Amino acid sequence: MAKRGLWKMLAIVATFGLALALTGCGDNGGGGGPAFLGDTLNLTGQVYTFNWDTLRSVRYQGNHPTVSSWPQGGTGAIANGQFSFQMGRVNTEHLEELDDWLFYGATISPSSARGAGLELWVSGVGDLSRQNVTVRVSGNNETVTFDGVNFVFVDRDVTVSSGQVVENWDDNGFTETFTRRAFNISLQEGWNAVRFRGSNTWGPTGISGTTTISLGNPNVRWMLWEDDWYDIALSGDLESLDEAPARQGRGQFPPSRSRR
Repeated sequence: MAKRGLWKMLAIVATFGLALALTGCGDNGGGGGPAFLGDTLNLTGQVYTFNWDTLRSVRYQGNHPTVSSWPQGGTGAIANGQFSFQMGRVNTEHLEELDDWLFYGATISPSSARGAGLELWVSGVGDLSRQNVTVRVSGNNETVTFDGVNFVFVDRDVTVSSGQVVENWDDNGFTETFTRRAFNISLQEGWNAVRFRGSNTWGPTGISGTTTISLGNPNVRWMLWEDDWYDIALSGDLESLDEAPARQGRGQFPPSRSRR
């Protein structure tokens, strides 16, 4: 499958996944740090990117003095491939209703709670997120299994719950079916690490995917996802890794909002 096809699939998952899969519920599964992060978000780590020819992850070694963020500006940079970022509490004017953007269709208690999910990007290069992805190809089908963490701020302690949600689309015979498993979660006032896991299969006639939601801060990578529309070459900033066999790799879902 061409890069554009898989990119489209990841974008679809992001639109459904970030709107539906920003989450929480007390499971660190697979190790990592604490799920509750307090009033100040401090993020660090080696940056990687994805080689679409080999489907392998590669270490990024570039420098970018500014990493931009949404919903408000933080302090972030990449130096010799090492990422660092800090953001405090999200200002009130940037918070949204949790059952609208962050937890679409869920029951919120208290209903007055507001929140925001972090998005990061390097202008002129692409988006940055914390996530592992494995790609497997079988015949005309390609399956992507993902495990990642988003960072969510809420302005008070809040419980979020939802039954299973299934959304279906049909675009001239190309079907899209996405399932979000039922969840019942609790977020604390401040920043929370939210884990989302699942898989998506892309075939000649459609795409289907499933997402599971929990609180968690797993040991996954910071991935710099190069945007197709930027005419740049990252090859001089990359170092190949031998740890991933062919047809496997790690990447990230691009944010579902355009802010360029």
